[in-house]
Amino acid sequence: MCHFKEMTQRVFPKDLENKVFSTHEAYRQGLTKYDLHQFLKNEEISKIAHGYYQHERELGLDEENIFESAWIRAGNPACVCLISALAHYGLTDLIGKKVWVMVPDSRRRNYSDLKLLRVRSPQWNIGIKKNPRYWITNLERTLVDSFIYKHQIGVQIALQGVRKAIQRKKSNLDKIFEMGKALGVKHKILPYLEALAEA
Repeated sequence: MCHFKEMTQRVFPKDLENKVFSTHEAYRQGLTKYDLHQFLKNEEISKIAHGYYQHERELGLDEENIFESAWIRAGNPACVCLISALAHYGLTDLIGKKVWVMVPDSRRRNYSDLKLLRVRSPQWNIGIKKNPRYWITNLERTLVDSFIYKHQIGVQIALQGVRKAIQRKKSNLDKIFEMGKALGVKHKILPYLEALAEA
């Protein structure tokens, strides 16, 4: 005679919906390792990095979730930058298929949905907004980086970003120049700023 143990599927906690969550957060919500395994098996959640998951049915195309997921997978330190940051500040019409993330040049892993900008000296303490969920270059650093890495994104995108920032009174040439000075690249951006000032 066979006895079947009735298995009930645990309901996914509301507090973990619409966000990336850690194993510790899952445990605080009463989930066990077995629960996480079952949710993974049923494709209700996906593992994005060691100790981090996202809820597949609830996690939509929300920018905060996308950036947080990218930041976690890229590994700390890292920050959202260039096209993704320009779009975040409303300074480009481009919609990137990948999230641009600045990482140290020693980081070699590749991801199909991330565009890693490997930088020798990222200067993590200058012009980076360190939100609890992810890091992102601030507006002025984003604009300066757009000129510095123009070979990656194109100088026209950088120029368009500065023009939009000025037109919408989000920044000005002096603030952008000061950021360039802080990063030690004022000589690289000055010709572009002077051309924009004369336009």
